[in-house]
Amino acid sequence: MRILVFGVCRCESPAELRALQHWAAALERVAPDADHLVVDTKVPAVDPASLPGLARFEPPLRIAGDIAPVAIGRRSVLAFLDDIGTLERRGRDGWERAFCQGLLCAVANRYDLVVHIEAGLLTRLDIPYHGRTMQERGINALGAVTPNKGWLETGLMFFDVAYVERIRLIDRYRWDEPGSQLRPQVKVSEILGDELYLRPWRGVRDNIAPLRFLVRDLHWLKSQVALECDAFLREGPWPVRRFGDPVSEVLVESAG
Repeated sequence: MRILVFGVCRCESPAELRALQHWAAALERVAPDADHLVVDTKVPAVDPASLPGLARFEPPLRIAGDIAPVAIGRRSVLAFLDDIGTLERRGRDGWERAFCQGLLCAVANRYDLVVHIEAGLLTRLDIPYHGRTMQERGINALGAVTPNKGWLETGLMFFDVAYVERIRLIDRYRWDEPGSQLRPQVKVSEILGDELYLRPWRGVRDNIAPLRFLVRDLHWLKSQVALECDAFLREGPWPVRRFGDPVSEVLVESAG
């Protein structure tokens, strides 16, 4: 099985650059044989040569304007020549353009499985194992759930590439639709419909979770706190295949 793991990236602070390097380190542990791709939405883009944690990555390949099918290597960075902004800042959606670019690379380069793990999101999930499980069970799209939201966590999604191409997911996403303010969670979920399987993997995004698990018991973590990221990489089982293993402790915040 040929696997592409890509992450949409927008690093605007030293903490985010540090989290990106943690992301690369985690992928080397859970998917070392897969190809890894950073798709940057910011200008200037990250420079792998200046970041020790990205030493395996090639210099950025520049893309002008629209998304395009491009050849990628084992450890690649793609960067757009323009920064179209973010929905949060009343710009166009640079995240969506980068996401569609990652999917297009998977289709154009004939991968079997494409996994989006948002840059800075750490996971200890065994990527090849879950990909094989999808094949065995006929699952076309698999995702996590955002804590306290109950919707698709767009930072952690698995797709069968043939399915992405068959349903024209990239075209139907319409990342460049003028004036659209629909969130990616809504767009992806409505396109995939009943083909989307959600797994309640234990995760925390920006210190938000319905229950406070110990870091070692999390399946994924999105945090800019260095101590939390270091603990995630240092503790707990690597990689994780089984979902139902009991946790040793759950910390519930007091209502008072």
